[in-house]
Amino acid sequence: MLKRNYLHILVFLVLFVVSVTQSESQAGDDADTAISAAYGVRRKLIDDEVKDYLAPCERIGLAKGLQSADFDQIPPFSQMRLCNVLQREEGGTSVTYAGEPGFSLTGSNGNVFVEIPRHYALRYVKDGYEYRFVSARPLPGFVVDPAFVEGGRELPAIYVSAYEAHVRDGKMMSISGVYPTADGTRPEYRNAARANGPGYGILDLRTLNLLQNLFLVEYASRDSQAAVGGGWGKILQPSRGARLRCVLAEQNTNRFIVRDWSSYLSQKLFVGSAIQMVDWNDQHTELANERTIVRVAADTPRKGMTSIYFDGPPLDTTTDMMLGGAAQKTGWADSLKTPSGHTQPNGGGADASYRCAVRYRYMENLWGNVWHYIDGLNFKNGQAYVCDNMREYASDVTSGAYRLTGIT
Repeated sequence: MLKRNYLHILVFLVLFVVSVTQSESQAGDDADTAISAAYGVRRKLIDDEVKDYLAPCERIGLAKGLQSADFDQIPPFSQMRLCNVLQREEGGTSVTYAGEPGFSLTGSNGNVFVEIPRHYALRYVKDGYEYRFVSARPLPGFVVDPAFVEGGRELPAIYVSAYEAHVRDGKMMSISGVYPTADGTRPEYRNAARANGPGYGILDLRTLNLLQNLFLVEYASRDSQAAVGGGWGKILQPSRGARLRCVLAEQNTNRFIVRDWSSYLSQKLFVGSAIQMVDWNDQHTELANERTIVRVAADTPRKGMTSIYFDGPPLDTTTDMMLGGAAQKTGWADSLKTPSGHTQPNGGGADASYRCAVRYRYMENLWGNVWHYIDGLNFKNGQAYVCDNMREYASDVTSGAYRLTGIT
């Protein structure tokens, strides 16, 4: 267990690299060095981003000829480690790595984060191609990735949550086996993250850029779903069209009774799937959540009806309630033996591959499941404003610490 006193940047997931982009003229003298001494990727600039965004990338430099699995032995990728981060009551922070005594995924030894060591990046455009490089050590023309610079100070590492955020008693947590907290505002999430102490925040633009850069170099693909897995993308949302209205009201029950439970619906909502109950007349009004299907019984309590049993405290159901899918619990990807990958598909049908948990370098569900707010970026009248100091992050601000990017 390592105790550290320097400033941590700890980012919770609630998913254009302006700062590291060089022009062709600036990067020309450094290109040969980068190609021979760093891991890189390039892609041809395209005219139709919608039509051609899945165009393949080309591995270059030290990455030429490699596969994604090879990066398990290459820093900084191989140095990205799962860990507990614990704020001590007496002050200071302790870090316990996976495999060390006391490490826990459930919060008993602090939040679960992924430590990402400081590394260096180079990006430029030349002859119709965009080039990106990553290096664990400084090289000519490279800069420290901006995610590691806070208040003008270079940090040896940053920490990104391994799980989507769960808010409890006003404080954000990254732990396994809980439901992500959804439907909050960006200021609410920001405050819940900061409740952990100085240096905590939600996913910001700099960290997102860093993760995208690492992913591009490692997988040589801009299609994360094809490269790693579909993720939670096809869970059935509450909708009158699904016809999952309660047909038999009950009190103090752990089942929801519907009439039209087809094979199609059983593919979308499966045993183990998280569910929510909303108002039939106003599907935006949530009546119950954080429940999981534990059993489905056909022709119960009578022929032509289906009982969907769920966990949690019993509740009263009414015929004004409707059932649908919800954000899946964290920790589905804990069963994986590799830092990146996806779990087995759930349910059935042609889109079953879009009902699984994914993770990249131990970070679960960077895509799918729930939407993520991005901090450090604000918009006004179509103009983008960015901030490079997480202590200054605020909503609806376009002056002071926020600067105009010139990007419309």
